[in-house]
Amino acid sequence: MKKLLIILSVLLLSNIFVSCEGERGPMGPAGKDGEDGVVYYEKGEFTVKSEDW
Repeated sequence: MKKLLIILSVLLLSNIFVSCEGERGPMGPAGKDGEDGVVYYEKGEFTVKSEDW
C-alpha cells in the first residue's frame, strides 16, 4: 500500500511540475513538407566512446 501511495504521489507531483501554464502564443504557418518536391531529413554520424559514458 505504501508503494502505491508513493507511486501516485510521484505521478501527481510530476504532473503539477511539468504542466505548462500561462498564455499560448499564436501558431506558426503550416509546413509544406514534400509539396515543393523537397523533403528534409537530418542525417549524421558520430562515435560514442566508452569513456564518454
